Amino acid sequence: LGISKPTLYAYVRSAETKPVAA
Repeated sequence: LGISKPTLYAYVRSAETKPVAA
């Protein structure tokens, strides 16, 4: 997994805000 923890968390937060399968 080449994603840093902060980026991963940011993705999760974004996914919760706008649940769009990007």
